[in-house]
Amino acid sequence: MFIRNLLPGCTAVAALTAALASSATAQTPKNMQLEIHQTQVVDGKSMPSTTKLWKAGPDHLRFDITARGLTQSTIVSGLDAWTIISTQKTGFHRKLTPAQAERMRSNDPLVAMSVKTFLKMGGKKAGQEPINGVPCTMYRLVDPRGLTATLWAQSAPPELPMRTVREGKVSMAAAKGQPAQPHAFHDQADFTWTVGKPISMALFTPPAGVAIRELPDPTAGVKPAMPHK
Repeated sequence: MFIRNLLPGCTAVAALTAALASSATAQTPKNMQLEIHQTQVVDGKSMPSTTKLWKAGPDHLRFDITARGLTQSTIVSGLDAWTIISTQKTGFHRKLTPAQAERMRSNDPLVAMSVKTFLKMGGKKAGQEPINGVPCTMYRLVDPRGLTATLWAQSAPPELPMRTVREGKVSMAAAKGQPAQPHAFHDQADFTWTVGKPISMALFTPPAGVAIRELPDPTAGVKPAMPHK
């Protein structure tokens, strides 16, 4: 998982934030499903992962990340949040403050692959190329680590991302305490969107048979602020 942490701009979780940000635009229906197939290759060794996201209205969000034989689900329903390791049938529940719930639903500060953010980072248009038959505009930049990043976004509003690729050399340690060495790196993520169709609300509650542990309520014992006179 070191590489996934090293390059947050190209991870599946970062891709989700782009999806969430795009879904907030006026052109996108309230209901949205997204499936991301991502493969990172380091020195020829492949690390595939799959991310699935469901968003129903402003208050319900779920995303499942499957990698290395494990599936982790994050569910937000109103002010309730669950983190579940489905393959181990265990999970945690916690109450969110309104601010925490809003951050989890919007993730605006973490957006890494929207066209607007890509251009702000110095990206330039690099042509037109369809992805799975969908007309797309290509954008390209060289990030601070020297990796070449390419974004394919739908040419029509709301410019949803369809593919991202980042490749080049990265410097990383094979293990903790060892010196960093250069490694060949390639990351590709492909996005499949379904928008505007009904979504079962059962997705936004933990599945049966999962042992849920309660985490402390962050609002417990917090006194309301005194009004200023």
